[in-house]
Amino acid sequence: MSSIRLQNRKGRITATVRQSAQTIAVRTFDSKDDALFWALKIKNELKLGVLNLDFDEKRSDLSDFFSAYLKMTQKNRNSRGSQKLYRQALKNMKELFDGIPINKISHTVYQTAINRLCGKWGRAYLIRFNGYVKKAIECALGENIQLKDFTLGTVFLSKKQPKEEKNKYLSSERECRILYEQLKNHLNDKENDFINYLLYFSKYGLRPKELYGMRWDHLYMNEKGFPYLWISSYDLENHRASSGNKTKLRDRIPIPLSSEDYQLLQALKQRQEKAYAAYSGQRVNEHQLVFASPKYKYGLPTSPETINRRLRKFLDALGLNCKLTLYAMRHTTESILASKVANTVSAQKAVAEQWGHSETTFKKNYLHVLDKDREIVEKIIREGF
Repeated sequence: MSSIRLQNRKGRITATVRQSAQTIAVRTFDSKDDALFWALKIKNELKLGVLNLDFDEKRSDLSDFFSAYLKMTQKNRNSRGSQKLYRQALKNMKELFDGIPINKISHTVYQTAINRLCGKWGRAYLIRFNGYVKKAIECALGENIQLKDFTLGTVFLSKKQPKEEKNKYLSSERECRILYEQLKNHLNDKENDFINYLLYFSKYGLRPKELYGMRWDHLYMNEKGFPYLWISSYDLENHRASSGNKTKLRDRIPIPLSSEDYQLLQALKQRQEKAYAAYSGQRVNEHQLVFASPKYKYGLPTSPETINRRLRKFLDALGLNCKLTLYAMRHTTESILASKVANTVSAQKAVAEQWGHSETTFKKNYLHVLDKDREIVEKIIREGF
C-alpha cells in the first residue's frame, strides 16, 4: 500500500510517495496541482509494477546522503553535544537544499547557501557544516553518482563575531579568588545537592569528566601526611566510568589537595551518607562518586549545562562579565599557576605534566594572558627596554 504526502515549504510544494515505511520518490513543485499530478502518476506506476525512476526522482538530496553517512559510521553513539550539531546540520541542509538532487548543486548555489548561514552562525560552525557536506559528497561518490566537489573554494564570511578570549576566561587572579570564596560560602545552600562543591573543587584544574569521576577511594594521605587525589574519569551522559580525555589516566600525576579542602571533603562525605541513608536503599552511590547526590537518579545531573547554569548564576551575582564554563575554569586555573612558577623550561614542564599535557600543547592552548601580565608588558614598553 503506497501513500502520498504533500508539504508546503516556503511557498513550494514537496510531494513524497512512500510504500512500506520507505520513501520511493520525492520532488518539489511550484504548485499543489502539479505535485499531486506527479505523485498520483508515480503511485499508479508503482501499483502496476512499471515504475522506472530516474536519478532526479529518487530521494537523493544532500541531507539524505549525510543521514546515510551518520548511519554508516554509527555517529548516533556520539555525545549529546555532537548529536545536537548533527541535527542542526541536517536541518540546515533540508532548509537550503531540499528537493535539489546532490548532483545538481553547483558551487554558486552552495556559496549562496553558505552566505545565508553567515548571518546567523559563526565561522567555526560554518567550517564544521562544510565538513559535514564533504562527508555527504563522499557518501554519494561511493554510490557511483557522478558529481564534482562543489565545496572547493567556498568562502566563509560570517557576520557573527567569535567570543573574545577575555569573555571566555577570568582575566585576573583576584576575580578567580572572589569566585571561589563565593562558592565556598555557599557550599551547603541546597540540601542533597552537591554541585556547589563540584564547582568549588574545579580550582584544582581538573577536566569536567575528572571532576565528575572523583571517588572516595581515590583520596589518600601520603607518607608525609599530605592529602592527594588519584585521577579518575566519569562519563556523565552514559552514567559509567570512562577511560578519560586525551591523556591516559595511568600517566596522570596525583593532584595535591590543601588540608582545609581535605576537611571539607570529609564533611561532605558525612552529609552524603546521611542523604543516601534517607532514601532507605532506593538510591545508592554505586561508583562511590564524591559529588554524587540522591537527588539525581544516577548521582549527577545528566547534562553538563545544568552545572554551567549554576556557575553563571554565581558569576552574575558577582558582576563578572564572563561567559565561563566548567571546562574554561580549568584554563583559568592553569594560566594563574603558570604565571606564579618560575619562567624556566623545567618549571613549565612540571606544570604541563601536572595537568596531563605535553609542554607544546600546554603553551599553545592553555596559557591565557592575565591582566597583570599585560600591565607588566605595557610598563616595560612605556619605560623602554
